[in-house]
Amino acid sequence: MIDFAFLTDTFLKLSAALPVTLGLFISAFLCGGVLAVGILALRMSRWRLLSAFARGYILVFRGSPLMIQLFLIYYGLGQFGVIRHSLFWPFLREPFTCAVLALSLCTAAYTAEILRGALLAVPPGQAEA
Repeated sequence: MIDFAFLTDTFLKLSAALPVTLGLFISAFLCGGVLAVGILALRMSRWRLLSAFARGYILVFRGSPLMIQLFLIYYGLGQFGVIRHSLFWPFLREPFTCAVLALSLCTAAYTAEILRGALLAVPPGQAEA
């Protein structure tokens, strides 16, 4: 038999977390999209050093699990005294900010590669027209 009290309690708890989830989504989507355009420009650059940097960035952030990235940003950055004594520490010690940063960096890597594939799929004749 279905336990409606349990379902109601669970639904209320999940709906209470909805604003935080939407905030993470919107922030990561916007920041990641802006960063993706910059990474795309580097990736499509004719200068090998810039293109290699973008390829490395995409390789690292697409090739490592997001949970590891979250752990490294939240728990790992605080281990460095330079970070703890910098202007960024008030922001990086907050879990929400670290989550937005990790999700944005990961989103940017995937989005840059998707946009690169889309741009390369357009025939040169159509791009000139």
